[in-house]
Amino acid sequence: MRLCLRNVEKLFKFIGEILDSSKDNFLKMVIKREWIDFSNIIKDEMDNSIQQAKKANLDLRYRAFPGNTKLWGDKNKLSSVVMNLISNAIKYSSVDGIIDVSLSSDQNTIIFSVVNTGLGITSEEIEKLFKKFGRLDKHSEIEGTGLGLSISYEIMQQHRG
Repeated sequence: MRLCLRNVEKLFKFIGEILDSSKDNFLKMVIKREWIDFSNIIKDEMDNSIQQAKKANLDLRYRAFPGNTKLWGDKNKLSSVVMNLISNAIKYSSVDGIIDVSLSSDQNTIIFSVVNTGLGITSEEIEKLFKKFGRLDKHSEIEGTGLGLSISYEIMQQHRG
């Protein structure tokens, strides 16, 4: 029940961000910064996604390398980015596929990565994905709005990522 309520809350926040994007407010997004540990955000989103991955018969893996993952950022916005990337990996992975989520850092940079065993995309297609309503023709049968990655991109720009 607690997991369901957390997911509804996150979905509600994500819908708010979609509505913001429809007003072209990407650059005016309010960022409520605080000191957070990015690894906790990833762990929470992994916990929220594990059942979805199992249901799709996918192996969802997480590796964290030692290092400082604390940053001055907006926990809710960064959580929606992580949620979007992991849920996209689940949505676009091939059956019996693998999703590798990893986190590492050096002195000044946190590196978060999500890699899946999906169809893959070309370098030309990458540009389209980060534009509002950008969807690939080869994925037209998969449900989506084409806003998630553009919102995630803008959130990461606001965090200098």
